[in-house]
Amino acid sequence: LGNVNSMELDMNQLTGVLPPELSGMRQMREFGIPSNKLTGHIPPALFTSWPELISFQVQNNSFSGRIPPELGKAAKLKILYLFSNNLVGSIPAELGKLVRLEQLDLSVNSLTGPIPSLLGNLKHLMRLALFFNRLTGMIPLEIGNMTALQVLDLNTNSLEGELPATITSLRNLQYLALFDNNFNGTIPPDLGKGLILTDVSFANNSFSGELPQRLCDGLMLQNFTANHNNFSGSLPSCLKNCTWLFQVRLEGNQFTGDISEVFGVHPGLDYLDVSGNQLTGKLSSDWSQCTNLTRLHMNGNQISGNIHASFCRLTSLQSLDLSNNQFTGELPSCWWEFKLMIVMDLSNNGFSGELPMSTSLALELQSLRLANNSFLGVFPSIIETCRNLVILDLGNNKFFGDIPSWVGRSVPLLTVLSLPSNNFSGVVPPELSKLSYLQVLDLSSNSFSGEILTAMPNHNCSLESFHLAGNDFVGVFPPFLRGCNSLATLDIGNNRFFGGIPTWIGSQLPSLKILRLRSNNFTGEIPTELSRLSQLQLLDLANNSLIGSIPVAFGNLTSMRHNVPPLVRPRVDEFPARVNISWKGHEQTFQKSIGLITGIDLSSNQLTESIPEELTYLKGLRFLNLSRNDLSGSIPEKIGRLELLDFLDLSCNELSGTIPPSISNLRSLGVLNLSNNHLWGRIPTGDQLQTLVDPSIYGSNPGLCGFPLLNVCEPTLDQGAEVRKEIGDLGLWYSVILGIVFGFWLWFGALFFLEPWRFSFLCFVDGLGSKIDARL
Repeated sequence: LGNVNSMELDMNQLTGVLPPELSGMRQMREFGIPSNKLTGHIPPALFTSWPELISFQVQNNSFSGRIPPELGKAAKLKILYLFSNNLVGSIPAELGKLVRLEQLDLSVNSLTGPIPSLLGNLKHLMRLALFFNRLTGMIPLEIGNMTALQVLDLNTNSLEGELPATITSLRNLQYLALFDNNFNGTIPPDLGKGLILTDVSFANNSFSGELPQRLCDGLMLQNFTANHNNFSGSLPSCLKNCTWLFQVRLEGNQFTGDISEVFGVHPGLDYLDVSGNQLTGKLSSDWSQCTNLTRLHMNGNQISGNIHASFCRLTSLQSLDLSNNQFTGELPSCWWEFKLMIVMDLSNNGFSGELPMSTSLALELQSLRLANNSFLGVFPSIIETCRNLVILDLGNNKFFGDIPSWVGRSVPLLTVLSLPSNNFSGVVPPELSKLSYLQVLDLSSNSFSGEILTAMPNHNCSLESFHLAGNDFVGVFPPFLRGCNSLATLDIGNNRFFGGIPTWIGSQLPSLKILRLRSNNFTGEIPTELSRLSQLQLLDLANNSLIGSIPVAFGNLTSMRHNVPPLVRPRVDEFPARVNISWKGHEQTFQKSIGLITGIDLSSNQLTESIPEELTYLKGLRFLNLSRNDLSGSIPEKIGRLELLDFLDLSCNELSGTIPPSISNLRSLGVLNLSNNHLWGRIPTGDQLQTLVDPSIYGSNPGLCGFPLLNVCEPTLDQGAEVRKEIGDLGLWYSVILGIVFGFWLWFGALFFLEPWRFSFLCFVDGLGSKIDARL
């Protein structure tokens, strides 16, 4: 078919390789075979045999190998589409010879190496797309020569360095995508000057400094993303007048300024995220005109003031996050008119008053977070209309009264029910057992009483985090927890639970990482079976009435044996774990850093016998508190193995013997208490131990001596022999020095005071000098 000049076979199911014999079609001008299933290499012969070729499109196939350098022979080529294949290797510099090229798309391959500087010769190129490759190096200075360029898309590579100032020479640029690279430095300040930019993305790099103030000179900007960089300073003032804005993402920078002064009225704005900056000001009534907004995230700034009732006009909102700001006052009475709202987060502000009532029959809410405000009133009735609710967090407010029984029926999809630090009271309704998807239940720090869910039937337990601490619950250890295979955090401390700690915890709760039973009335011995909890990193049984010995098998607690506990990255949508720990004498709440805290607290019980040497196998321990028991014997000799230990309290026991010298190996030790025991001997020394200067940490151990105590240690037999040897050696040196001095003055003193001796000595010296002269 020697006269064929156009071939279009796109969007079929063709397989196999591209036949080299096609080079016989010497009149070929437009060749297109995209969106098939072709494999193999692109034949180089095509480009040396098709002198009239102006368009070559083979995208969306599975071609492999390198881009043929022979492409540079197709001198008339205007369109080259090789995207979405499996091409490897570098971009051939020969492509810079295609001076008539207008469209070049090599994206979505596995190309490596730098962008060839010779591409700067392509002065007619209007579109350059190299995204989704593995390109490295800097953008060449010659980019500024491509003056016809309208689209420059380099996103998702490994490009680095600063943007060349020559990029401002691209006077026709409209689309600039640089996101997901390793760029740094500042943006050329003239970028955007005189341009009609519609899409600009600097996201996910390490850019710094201020944004170019004339970036939106053309006022046609529609999509602007600069999120997750190190930008600072004020935003371009022209943003306020870009009425075509559709998407703006600026989160994760350090932008400053008044949020309402920066943004004007944008009727078409769909997506705005300015979270994690330093923006201030209040939400003016002008925001009510952004009626197309579906996502508004302003969390993590310093925005303040009340929310005006006109804000309710944003009826298209689906996701609203105003958390971690300084908002105050009550929510407007129209608040629940957001019929399309799926996610709402108002946590960590200063909101107050009761939540507004709702006349809506149903809301689409899936996540509602109101924690850490001053909301008050009974359990919000609006929740009953939220059939799709998955996350409900009302923690740290002033809600009071009972949990209504309808919670177990009206919100069947609930996975997180978090109500800590309120004034809720009464018994927990057994209907909560119907929440078959519940993963997090936090009722801590309220005034609940009675037994917990005693009527719960057999079920497939999905609980992962269970918090009841700081209430007035009674009864035995909750039996319904048996078989909760996914339970990772169990905190029922500071209640009035009683009876023995069940042995089945070690086998029925295999995922347990945190077990906190402190300040209850548990009795009996500590079950040895707890040592089977291979993921356990926090064990707090303090302030109960436990007896017996510390199980030797605790040395087998797998997660505590590692120097660094395994780091598990939470899912984006995962509710953060939280637990209160008695840390350095104060109860502190650990949340984000909980994965790095490993420890055991068995204090204030009635434990006896010695401290098992096997506890020194737990090299990952950061705190160990065995105080206020009746432990006897000596401190384990190899206590120094616990090199990460920051807190060690063995006070108020019956320990005896000396303090092991290995304790000086605890280079991270910040808190130590060995007081009120029967220890004796010299206190070991060491760099870190010398920083612990409070003598009370060794108090009420009459036999101890040495720093920081005032009583000085008497030398032992060995120490006395060593001291005597040192004194003997010192005396020998003094004797030698004294003998030399005495001999010097005995001889020269005689010459000085006895004239006959002096005369004879000088004559001897004169004679000796005469003999030397004669020989010379």
